[in-house]
Amino acid sequence: MQHQTRIAAMFALVVCLLVGTFSWVPPAEAHGELIEARPARDAEVGGVVDRVELQFIGLRHPGAHVLSIFGPDGARVETNGDYRQDLQRLSLFFDPLTLPGEYLVNYRVDALDGDVSVDTFSFFFNPEADPPPPLQRRQIGEEQRRSGVLDAMIVGTAIFGTVLLAWIARRLWLTR
Repeated sequence: MQHQTRIAAMFALVVCLLVGTFSWVPPAEAHGELIEARPARDAEVGGVVDRVELQFIGLRHPGAHVLSIFGPDGARVETNGDYRQDLQRLSLFFDPLTLPGEYLVNYRVDALDGDVSVDTFSFFFNPEADPPPPLQRRQIGEEQRRSGVLDAMIVGTAIFGTVLLAWIARRLWLTR
């Protein structure tokens, strides 16, 4: 009976270690998820607004991304053909906005993991308001690297726990 109690205690310890490891894992961010926009969603902006910039996690490059903006009158805002993309950003440039009102931004992006993200948001242009702040230069790759290290720690803990439990069970079985 004492051997069964030890095995149960060791099993409980391994389970607690695994649960503890998984409990502090940060929430996942999906590839293709919009992290930041300039102008921001539902923001009131003024000054010179001559571009829409969107920052994502892991875009396919090149990809079949679509980014468009519509004015308060419902008409598509004419762009000057300057469209830029990299692994994290899409930027669409146009002549500075002059018509006050609500602007609608539509986007469709292909993520590195094959998912397609489609969404719409709006912002308000008021010439008297403050200009939109620039996008923050986030190093999203660093977060993904830390996530890989965390995955390795979880797998390593699971393997170590399983081997430890098997070794203890074998020793207890041999001493019977």
